[in-house]
Amino acid sequence: MSGYKFHLIFTQVISISLIFYLISIQKILFNYNLITLFSFSLLYSLISDIDIKSHIQKVIFIMLFAMFFILIIVFYITNSFLYLFLSLFLILIFITIKLLKHRKFTHSLIFGIIISIPFYFFFDFFYFIIIFISFLIHLIIDNKIRIY
Repeated sequence: MSGYKFHLIFTQVISISLIFYLISIQKILFNYNLITLFSFSLLYSLISDIDIKSHIQKVIFIMLFAMFFILIIVFYITNSFLYLFLSLFLILIFITIKLLKHRKFTHSLIFGIIISIPFYFFFDFFYFIIIFISFLIHLIIDNKIRIY
């Protein structure tokens, strides 16, 4: 299994390349939502390892905590319930993953789709694809792709 730094770097090289490509063909806009996309892409590159009792768990908790408060602040600034929903979604992800066993459901394609699907409904298909790919790259690197 590769370390979390490799997961972060490799995933972000792929995600940023894909984001810039989609911007260049005008499938997504260059706006403040890209910060949300990038942040969740970072988180999803590690999220399936949240149940490991190690340094990675602390990194993920710090990311979740920081993203939660940033989303709440953006919600108060913009009055967009999208950011409130995303902050509550982070709490739901945290609770769900804490109840699951490592390398079981958290390392499955079904789990990746379930936790990525809100980006399809609240942003668009391309945001969903980038977030899901961030999750999928983790599974590929770990060589642990499962359907369920």
